[in-house]
Amino acid sequence: MTTAAVTDFSWRATTREIDDPNDILDYLGPDGFTWIKNGFGFVTAGRITRVEPENALAVLSQIAHDDLTELVGSGPLVVGALPFAADEPAELFVPARIVGRNANGRAWMTEIEEAPSWPADELNRPTTFSVTGGTPKPLWDKAVTAALAAAKTMFSTRQFAPVISIKSTVPLPVMVGRLSPSPKPINLTP
Repeated sequence: MTTAAVTDFSWRATTREIDDPNDILDYLGPDGFTWIKNGFGFVTAGRITRVEPENALAVLSQIAHDDLTELVGSGPLVVGALPFAADEPAELFVPARIVGRNANGRAWMTEIEEAPSWPADELNRPTTFSVTGGTPKPLWDKAVTAALAAAKTMFSTRQFAPVISIKSTVPLPVMVGRLSPSPKPINLTP
C-alpha cells in the first residue's frame, strides 16, 4: 500500500443507513480500527491508502461522498495512531469500510472504493469521427410515414428517431438513458 499524495487518487464513498448491529465489533475486519465511547462508535475494515497526518484533511476533502443518511459522524474518515515519540512515523489510513452506530442506535455503513477517472493527460482522445445513417432515407421516410399512421390511432403524440452509427478511433463513454429512468453508462468501441 502506498501513501496518498493530495491529488493522486479518485475515490467515491457511499454511506447508507443499516439496521442496528447491536455489537458493531461484529463488523471489525482485517486491518481494522475501533473507537467506541458512550454508546457511539465505529469499526473499520480494509485500507484504501496510508495518509500523512498533514494531508489528512486535504485527502478527506477530495473523496466524493454520496451520503444517504446525513447522520452525524458518518462518512469517510482517516483513522490510525499517532506515535508518542516525535521521531516515529504516524500510522494513519483511509479505511475501505466503516460501520458506525450512534447513541440512539442508528447505524450506518460507509464504503469507499476507487472511482473511475480519466486524467486529462492520459485521455486518449479520438482524432476522427464518422456518423452515418443506418437506414436509407427513402426507406426511413416510408417507415416513419407508416409508423405515424399506425400510431395516430393509438397515441396523440409520438417522437421517432433514426438509427445512427458512430465510429471512433478510441472507445467513447456514452450515457444512455433517454428511454430509461436511470441512465446507464456504456462504452462504444472502435
